[in-house]
Amino acid sequence: MLWFPNGEYVIHGNVILCDNVSITGAKGAVIRKTTGSINYAVFVGLAGANLGYGGGVKNVSLTGLTFRGNLGAGVSISAMTLHRASDVYVSNCRFLETSQNGHVFDPLGCDNIFIERSEFRGVKLVTNRSYVEAIQLDSSVKYGFGAHDSLKAGEVFDGTATRNVTVRACTFGSITVGGIKYLAQPPLGSHSWVEGNYYTNIVFEDNDVSEVQETTADSYPGILHFVAAKQVYIRNNRIDGSGISNHFVRTISHATGTLLADINLDAPELKPIPAYTPTSDLYVEGNEVRNCTGVQVIYMYGISGKSLTNVNIKNNTLINCQVGMGSNYIAHFAFVDGPVIAGNQSRGCGGGFVFLNNCNTSSVSNNTSDKNGWYAVTTGGTNQGIEIVNNTFKAQAQQIVLSGCTNPVVLGNRVELTVGKSAIVISGTPAIPGVVSVQGNTVSCTTTSTEGGIGIAAGYTKGIVLGNIALGYPSASSQAATVNAANNIFV
Repeated sequence: MLWFPNGEYVIHGNVILCDNVSITGAKGAVIRKTTGSINYAVFVGLAGANLGYGGGVKNVSLTGLTFRGNLGAGVSISAMTLHRASDVYVSNCRFLETSQNGHVFDPLGCDNIFIERSEFRGVKLVTNRSYVEAIQLDSSVKYGFGAHDSLKAGEVFDGTATRNVTVRACTFGSITVGGIKYLAQPPLGSHSWVEGNYYTNIVFEDNDVSEVQETTADSYPGILHFVAAKQVYIRNNRIDGSGISNHFVRTISHATGTLLADINLDAPELKPIPAYTPTSDLYVEGNEVRNCTGVQVIYMYGISGKSLTNVNIKNNTLINCQVGMGSNYIAHFAFVDGPVIAGNQSRGCGGGFVFLNNCNTSSVSNNTSDKNGWYAVTTGGTNQGIEIVNNTFKAQAQQIVLSGCTNPVVLGNRVELTVGKSAIVISGTPAIPGVVSVQGNTVSCTTTSTEGGIGIAAGYTKGIVLGNIALGYPSASSQAATVNAANNIFV
């Protein structure tokens, strides 16, 4: 055991970790760096030439310590840089004024990292580096190793990506020092990746996050942001965007990264990755998100021919997220196969609700929205198979508008418009193959409308419009003669 009694400790260099060590601090034990420190990392776990998972230190715990920088004096502090470490446990620690250009934790190619019941507060914005995460998901690469150069020289890198990371019941927020407020840095994410390696089984749950600095001007925006990640679980968190322009979650696919041949270079250039496998298995569930503004709240973006897969956005509550008009939506998906958007609630939010661009087999079901200033659900590009089922969209300024969709199904929805427009519009030009189905919906308009309640464009040659109820509409809109419309009520 390494024990720190009550008091302040200045560690100028790096403390090299060994296996089976417990680092514990008494109440009031604070670790600092100064302007004379040779490196900002406190504890460093080395792997040397031991390759693969578990090649570094094992069974390390960190409990009860406070790590404190001095952002006013330009002093950062990082708790740990770990290379291929395994079984690392962190709990009940505080990380204050820690970063102006780096990470609190930087695990490179590590396995089984568990961080819980800890507090992260304060970052100093550096131009073009606002995305820098408190906890970075990193790979075993020379350019990512944050310890002193004399230690880096003895390390052999293999490109392994960190996996099995859990961050639970932590707080990420701002801190005010000397009258200056330092905002929070993004809690968790990845911004680089290595050919053939993916950050896997990443859990971020039951955390409280507020006042994260704006990240939208940089390359990897988002309170939580991921590249090359699989099996990501973001569950039951409480997020307050505090009126700062940020995505809550942003996941994108990159066709370029670091080649395995370049992992031992100090500054490799990004290159196309052969046999690229897209990001998959993303679960954003049960979160409460407030006051995110300016940009999409949930943003999932693949690339043509390499779509994201198995994306699940379920049972989240979004409150007062004012994302603006035009291209901004609460949930924005592009080049995603099989997205499921279900059971979410949007309260008092502006902008659109869901946008699907070049997505396949999409499902939007059982969501509710009490106010949106733009389209409830709309599409762009070409979408193969989309189901919009049993949603309730109230006080909508715009409607459900689908274009370029093969086999669209709009079933059992309730749409209440505040403008005199058709509530459901499905268009396709030129002719779209497949069957359009609009059944059992209830649509209404609180102002006089000269448009019909439901419109099916002539591009569709097969379909059915059946059992819908339209209140405040004179009739159905113009629709293709070959689409069967029966038993609809327009009053």
